[in-house]
Amino acid sequence: MEKVRQKNTLNNERAIGDVRKNNLSGTININGVMKVAELESAFSKTFGLAVQVFRKSGNVWLQTTATDEWTLAAQNQKAMEMEKRTASDKNIIDAGDRQELEYLSNIQSTINK
Repeated sequence: MEKVRQKNTLNNERAIGDVRKNNLSGTININGVMKVAELESAFSKTFGLAVQVFRKSGNVWLQTTATDEWTLAAQNQKAMEMEKRTASDKNIIDAGDRQELEYLSNIQSTINK
């Protein structure tokens, strides 16, 4: 699985204006019908920032790389479905999330070759 390096992760209390790569100000209107890829692209175009959306699946935070074409609402819905499972079931990853983990693992294996 692709790992997010700590050095590439920003403190969540910092303002976008403090970390953006350009001097432009802007607004991103985020809503549930926006696709993950659109949101990530908007941050890049508007603020020069490379962002990655994650979704919680049980006790694991998954990078949404394989589901970037899902809407933010669909990502949220999937996360809520996983949250409804009992505490003992939280270690179970469903087929869709397993596929995403395998996809990310294959990418990481390719990069490390």
